[in-house]
Formats: sequence, C-alpha cells, structure tokens
Amino acid sequence: MVKYILFISLLLPVTLFSQTGTEKIFSRQQIKDDISFLVKTVENVHPNPYHAITKEKFTLLTDSIIKSLKENTTLSEAWVCFSKMMAAYNEGHSSIGYPTELQQQIQAGTIQLFPVLIKEFNGENLVVRYDLSMDSVLKTGDLITHINGQSAGQLLATLNSLYGGLPTWRNIQVLRDFAGQLVLHTIQAPYRIRYTRAGVKKEITIQPVSLADLQSRATEFRKQNSITTTLANYTFQRTEENIGYLNFRSMKDLPVFSRFLDSVFTAIKENPVEGLIIDLRQNSGGNSALGDKLIGYISDKPFRMGGGVKWKISDEYKTFIQEQAKTNAVYASGSFKQYLNKTTGDIIIEIESSTHGGGKNKLRYSGKIGVLTGPNTFSSANMLSNAIKDYQLATIIGEATGEAPN
Repeated sequence: MVKYILFISLLLPVTLFSQTGTEKIFSRQQIKDDISFLVKTVENVHPNPYHAITKEKFTLLTDSIIKSLKENTTLSEAWVCFSKMMAAYNEGHSSIGYPTELQQQIQAGTIQLFPVLIKEFNGENLVVRYDLSMDSVLKTGDLITHINGQSAGQLLATLNSLYGGLPTWRNIQVLRDFAGQLVLHTIQAPYRIRYTRAGVKKEITIQPVSLADLQSRATEFRKQNSITTTLANYTFQRTEENIGYLNFRSMKDLPVFSRFLDSVFTAIKENPVEGLIIDLRQNSGGNSALGDKLIGYISDKPFRMGGGVKWKISDEYKTFIQEQAKTNAVYASGSFKQYLNKTTGDIIIEIESSTHGGGKNKLRYSGKIGVLTGPNTFSSANMLSNAIKDYQLATIIGEATGEAPN
C-alpha cells in the first residue's frame, strides 16, 4: 500500500453461486440499498470523489443503472452494475472485489474455469501464455481473435470498462484473473476459440477445468519447461558486459531491503560496474519508504516523492484503522493514530515541503543509471519513477507507467 494514498476495495457481503452452481437472486430494492450504501461510503471517505466525473453525471449514471435493474437480479449482474459505478470514479486503486464465496466455490471445483492463461492484449488480440486444457492445442504466442463469437477487442473493452485508471492498467487488472472475469460475465463453456498461428486462421473448442486440475497442470508444465514462479522481491546480477541489473519487483520489508542495498552497493564499490539498470517494470508498489531508501544509494540530490496529501476524516476509515491496528503496527502509530483523534467530516491537508536525500552515503553509486518502467509500474513504484524523472536522478527508459502522477 502506498504510504500516502488511500484507496477503497469494496467486497460485497453476499454469495455469488450456491453449491449447485445456481446463482443467488436479490431483489431490486436490495440492490438499490447497496448502491446507496456504496455512494454514501465513497462520499464519506474521499476528499474529492468527483474529480474525474461530475456529481451530476455520476447521479445520471446511477439512476440509469437503477432503472435497468430487473425485479430479481443475479449477483453477477449486480457485480457488473457496481463495477460500472466504481469505474466511473476512475481511480486505479479502487475496484469492486470478488465475493469470498465465489473464490471458495472455485476452489471447491463447483465452478470450472477457462484453462488458457493469457500473456497480454496486444491491442487487437489476446496473446496465449500457456494452454492448460486437456489437449493443450494452443501454443505460447498464438493470437486469440474471438471467444464465443466476441472479438478479443470487444471483450477487453467490455471487461476493462469496469475498472478505473489508465487503459493499460485496466487491461492488466482484467488479464490478472481472466478466467474469473469470464465467470463473472457469464461467458460459459464450451469456449469456442478462433485464433491465428503464424498468420494461419484456426478454430478450436475448449472445455473448462477445475482449479485443482489447472494448478496441477501448471505445476507439471513449469517442471517440464524449467519455469520459476517464485520470484524474490528484489534481486541483483551482473550482465556479461558488466552492467549491474537490479530487479526491484516489490516494495516490501524495509529492513530486508536496507540490508539488500548495503550488500549490492558494497559489491559494486569493491568491483565496479560499467552502468546500473534498475528495473521497475514488475513493481506494483508497496511501502514508498523503500523508494526513498533506494534513491539514497544512487543520488545525493534532495528530492521528495509527493507534494502533499488530503485525508477526509470519516467514521468508516477510523473503524478500518482500528481493525488494521490489531495486526499491523503501522496503523497503530504515526499519522494513523492522529487520524483517530480528528473530527469526522474534516479534511486534513498535509503539504510535504521538506525534501529527502542529500546526506552522506559511502556506498552511493555515481555512474550511469537507467530505470526501466512499464504498465505494471504502479502506486509507490510510480511515485519512485516520477521522483527520479522530476529531479533528473537517472534516465527513464521503457513504457508509460500504470498511472499518471498528479
């Protein structure tokens, strides 16, 4: 979680499917009440929820969704309605989560899944990573053009319209659990797949598989192809050209990261590299203090990660802090502790005027540095790459990050 960014992940407290696979039904009034609850909660906790859409337009959207409701609504239909509303706020950190019961039924095998893992959407087609179906006809790199008659482009447009943030980030959210997305949108088996391989058009029908079978086949596939899936949060190696390559995948565990940096930059000092690459392309964020720490090893320039923060005081977030503080010491101290003593409804505005960095560091590297970014560079990692660019601490190389800095 970003140190200074508040976000909402709303889990609907209802059951998606019964054990027989039949969806639970809710009345129109129940859904209307939940919609009112969602809107009220967002307005209570967010200092400016209508920064991307006017309140008038959002109200029109809400009214149109309510008018479209049937007297009896399945939860998957309701999930789409709620997701449309949350997407209208257009924040990459905010989305409607899956009901826990759905995950439980997938784990139990009651609901079976689309068995093809998707690597990416190339703007027109879905690129196959692995086919874990019984026959495994699809090969890595095949381009899926249609699923059950829908073009890949149409399908992605529908799915990513239910998420906020930049288009590339929305695609990432969809493809992160593509099989689950198809379940929620009732895109059911058998899956009629149209695809191309080396320019040749082909068709195939694929049956769903249980999660247990999917996991078993994935494990076997990784063994056969020597694929490693457990990746450390941060690693360092030297290329054949003696370029240092620091892959910074996740901003977790500051003490461990501090020891890691000491080790890496001690090795670089004792055996210099010709240049240093810092890879943030797989880093979706975490604790921004790790970014502060890293910059101290590559630059002596003063910098700051952000210009400030606005917090709206709400009873909902006070309850959240109190619950989190039971198991997470971060929420039991500092700004979070002060938050609990503030008046509900007030807005705290904190201006970050002081800068970090500029101190002495005997291990600091002063050579050429390139920082790699991409659509997965998000949240605190986005803050880090933005600070590096704003203060010209290194050269940024790659694709746009997953969100736009404010």
